[in-house]
Amino acid sequence: MVAVAVIAALLISLAIAAASVVQLVRGSAFLSYDIALLTTPFLLWVGLSLSGLRTKSLANLVEPMAVFVFVCLLLGVRVFGRQGTPQQRSRWALASGLVVALLAYVLVPVLPE
Repeated sequence: MVAVAVIAALLISLAIAAASVVQLVRGSAFLSYDIALLTTPFLLWVGLSLSGLRTKSLANLVEPMAVFVFVCLLLGVRVFGRQGTPQQRSRWALASGLVVALLAYVLVPVLPE
């Protein structure tokens, strides 16, 4: 049951991200911050995981999935949000994505395998 919910969340997030990217490309509004939003939160999480600051197990691979869901939602808010300029929304989304990745690394304890 949990696996079905996780897969559904990932697929819905992927659909939101795909719709957001299509909207950005059609409107020629794809910024470098948007590319960074799609890559840097994951690179931050991987870098922190490889640093060995906190021991993690293979069960903690659920963290990047949670980061993926939040990044997709942030991209959707960036694209379909109406407050501020596109650059401001992109910067806000990128900063929020990095905070989510950092919090996922710091707050999730070592999960048993």
